[in-house]
Amino acid sequence: KGRFMVVDSGNQTLTLFENGRPYDMMKVVAGKTDSPTPMIGSIMYYMVYNPYWNAPDNLVRKIAQNYLNLGDSYLKTRGYQVMKDWTSASEVLPSDQVNWKAVATGTERIRIRQKPSDDNSMGDLKFPFPNDQDIFLHDTPQRSYFAPASRILSNGCVRLEDPRRLARCLVGPGAV
Repeated sequence: KGRFMVVDSGNQTLTLFENGRPYDMMKVVAGKTDSPTPMIGSIMYYMVYNPYWNAPDNLVRKIAQNYLNLGDSYLKTRGYQVMKDWTSASEVLPSDQVNWKAVATGTERIRIRQKPSDDNSMGDLKFPFPNDQDIFLHDTPQRSYFAPASRILSNGCVRLEDPRRLARCLVGPGAV
Protein backbone atom coordinates (compact mmCIF):
# COMPACT_ATOMS: atom_id res chain seq x y z
CA LYS A 1 0.00 0.00 0.00
CA GLY A 2 0.99 3.61 -0.38
CA ARG A 3 3.03 5.33 -3.04
CA PHE A 4 6.42 4.29 -4.35
CA MET A 5 8.50 4.27 -7.51
CA VAL A 6 10.69 1.69 -9.17
CA VAL A 7 13.58 2.51 -11.47
CA ASP A 8 14.31 -0.36 -13.84
CA SER A 9 17.81 0.38 -15.09
CA GLY A 10 17.67 -2.58 -17.49
CA ASN A 11 14.64 -1.16 -19.31
CA GLN A 12 15.59 2.43 -18.49
CA THR A 13 12.18 3.31 -17.08
CA LEU A 14 10.75 4.75 -13.88
CA THR A 15 7.30 3.55 -12.83
CA LEU A 16 5.18 5.23 -10.16
CA PHE A 17 2.82 3.07 -8.10
CA GLU A 18 -0.07 3.86 -5.82
CA ASN A 19 -1.63 1.11 -3.72
CA GLY A 20 0.29 -1.49 -5.68
CA ARG A 21 -0.86 -0.31 -9.11
CA PRO A 22 1.23 1.54 -11.68
CA TYR A 23 -0.16 4.95 -12.59
CA ASP A 24 2.66 6.68 -14.47
CA MET A 25 5.86 5.79 -16.31
CA MET A 26 8.72 7.70 -17.93
CA LYS A 27 12.00 7.04 -19.66
CA VAL A 28 15.23 7.36 -17.70
CA VAL A 29 18.91 7.36 -18.54
CA ALA A 30 20.77 4.79 -16.41
CA GLY A 31 24.42 4.07 -15.68
CA LYS A 32 26.95 2.89 -18.25
CA THR A 33 28.61 -0.53 -18.00
CA ASP A 34 31.66 0.95 -16.24
CA SER A 35 29.48 3.04 -13.88
CA PRO A 36 26.21 1.10 -13.50
CA THR A 37 23.20 2.34 -11.60
CA PRO A 38 23.26 0.29 -8.37
CA MET A 39 20.31 -1.48 -6.78
CA ILE A 40 19.10 0.74 -3.92
CA GLY A 41 16.06 0.81 -1.68
CA SER A 42 15.49 4.15 0.08
CA ILE A 43 12.98 6.82 1.04
CA MET A 44 12.88 10.21 -0.66
CA TYR A 45 12.22 13.12 1.69
CA TYR A 46 12.74 16.21 -0.45
CA MET A 47 13.81 17.61 -3.81
CA VAL A 48 16.18 20.44 -4.71
CA TYR A 49 15.36 23.22 -7.18
CA ASN A 50 18.31 24.66 -9.15
CA PRO A 51 20.90 22.38 -7.56
CA TYR A 52 24.65 22.64 -7.61
CA TRP A 53 26.36 19.64 -9.21
CA ASN A 54 29.36 18.17 -7.42
CA ALA A 55 31.48 16.37 -10.00
CA PRO A 56 32.48 12.79 -9.08
CA ASP A 57 36.20 11.99 -8.81
CA ASN A 58 36.46 10.35 -12.23
CA LEU A 59 35.02 13.48 -13.87
CA VAL A 60 37.12 15.82 -11.71
CA ARG A 61 40.20 14.20 -13.28
CA LYS A 62 38.80 14.94 -16.76
CA ILE A 63 37.96 18.52 -15.75
CA ALA A 64 41.53 18.91 -14.44
CA GLN A 65 42.95 17.68 -17.76
CA ASN A 66 40.76 20.15 -19.64
CA TYR A 67 41.90 22.90 -17.26
CA LEU A 68 45.53 22.06 -18.05
CA ASN A 69 44.76 22.37 -21.78
CA LEU A 70 42.43 25.39 -21.71
CA GLY A 71 43.05 27.28 -18.45
CA ASP A 72 40.64 29.29 -16.31
CA SER A 73 38.27 29.96 -19.21
CA TYR A 74 37.32 26.25 -19.20
CA LEU A 75 36.08 26.53 -15.61
CA LYS A 76 34.38 29.90 -16.04
CA THR A 77 32.42 29.10 -19.21
CA ARG A 78 30.98 25.97 -17.58
CA GLY A 79 30.26 27.54 -14.19
CA TYR A 80 32.71 25.26 -12.35
CA GLN A 81 34.03 26.29 -8.94
CA VAL A 82 36.85 24.69 -6.96
CA MET A 83 35.71 24.31 -3.36
CA LYS A 84 37.95 24.34 -0.28
CA ASP A 85 36.27 21.27 1.27
CA TRP A 86 33.05 19.22 1.34
CA THR A 87 31.26 21.16 4.09
CA SER A 88 28.05 23.05 3.37
CA ALA A 89 29.78 26.33 4.31
CA SER A 90 32.78 25.66 2.05
CA GLU A 91 34.47 28.58 0.34
CA VAL A 92 35.51 28.87 -3.30
CA LEU A 93 39.22 28.22 -3.74
CA PRO A 94 41.17 30.20 -6.38
CA SER A 95 42.17 27.89 -9.24
CA ASP A 96 45.83 28.95 -8.99
CA GLN A 97 45.98 27.24 -5.58
CA VAL A 98 45.33 23.79 -7.13
CA ASN A 99 47.95 21.31 -8.31
CA TRP A 100 46.04 20.52 -11.52
CA LYS A 101 48.58 17.92 -12.71
CA ALA A 102 48.14 15.94 -9.47
CA VAL A 103 44.36 16.19 -9.77
CA ALA A 104 44.46 15.04 -13.41
CA THR A 105 46.46 11.93 -12.46
CA GLY A 106 44.25 11.19 -9.45
CA THR A 107 47.01 11.61 -6.86
CA GLU A 108 45.25 14.62 -5.36
CA ARG A 109 41.51 14.99 -4.79
CA ILE A 110 39.53 18.21 -4.91
CA ARG A 111 35.88 19.17 -4.95
CA ILE A 112 34.54 20.83 -8.07
CA ARG A 113 30.96 21.98 -8.24
CA GLN A 114 28.94 23.48 -11.06
CA LYS A 115 26.73 26.46 -10.32
CA PRO A 116 23.00 26.25 -11.09
CA SER A 117 22.39 27.25 -14.71
CA ASP A 118 20.86 26.05 -17.96
CA ASP A 119 24.02 23.97 -18.58
CA ASN A 120 24.17 22.44 -15.09
CA SER A 121 24.44 18.65 -15.32
CA MET A 122 21.63 18.29 -12.76
CA GLY A 123 19.24 20.40 -14.78
CA ASP A 124 16.56 22.20 -12.76
CA LEU A 125 15.56 19.47 -10.30
CA LYS A 126 17.41 16.93 -8.17
CA PHE A 127 15.70 14.19 -6.16
CA PRO A 128 18.16 12.99 -3.50
CA PHE A 129 17.55 10.07 -1.15
CA PRO A 130 19.71 8.45 1.53
CA ASN A 131 22.26 6.00 0.12
CA ASP A 132 25.97 5.44 0.59
CA GLN A 133 26.77 5.61 -3.14
CA ASP A 134 25.78 9.25 -3.78
CA ILE A 135 23.14 8.23 -6.33
CA PHE A 136 20.05 10.33 -7.00
CA LEU A 137 17.43 11.09 -9.64
CA HIS A 138 17.78 14.34 -11.57
CA ASP A 139 16.88 16.45 -14.57
CA THR A 140 19.36 16.91 -17.42
CA PRO A 141 20.05 19.53 -20.07
CA GLN A 142 20.85 16.72 -22.56
CA ARG A 143 17.30 16.04 -23.78
CA SER A 144 18.64 14.06 -26.77
CA TYR A 145 19.67 11.26 -24.38
CA PHE A 146 16.02 10.11 -24.26
CA ALA A 147 15.65 9.49 -28.00
CA PRO A 148 17.56 6.17 -28.35
CA ALA A 149 15.99 2.86 -27.36
CA SER A 150 19.04 2.12 -25.19
CA ARG A 151 19.71 4.88 -22.68
CA ILE A 152 22.74 3.53 -20.80
CA LEU A 153 24.64 6.82 -20.76
CA SER A 154 25.04 8.14 -17.20
CA ASN A 155 27.71 7.89 -14.53
CA GLY A 156 25.38 5.94 -12.23
CA CYS A 157 22.71 8.47 -11.32
CA VAL A 158 19.30 8.37 -13.00
CA ARG A 159 18.37 11.15 -15.43
CA LEU A 160 14.64 11.75 -15.75
CA GLU A 161 12.67 12.30 -18.94
CA ASP A 162 10.17 14.56 -17.15
CA PRO A 163 11.38 15.67 -13.70
CA ARG A 164 8.63 18.28 -13.37
CA ARG A 165 5.98 15.58 -13.84
CA LEU A 166 7.70 13.48 -11.17
CA ALA A 167 7.69 16.48 -8.81
CA ARG A 168 3.96 16.98 -9.40
CA CYS A 169 3.31 13.27 -8.77
CA LEU A 170 5.26 13.36 -5.51
CA VAL A 171 4.24 16.75 -4.12
CA GLY A 172 1.10 17.79 -5.96
CA PRO A 173 0.09 20.03 -8.86
CA GLY A 174 1.60 23.19 -7.36
CA ALA A 175 5.10 21.68 -7.07
CA VAL A 176 6.49 23.11 -10.32
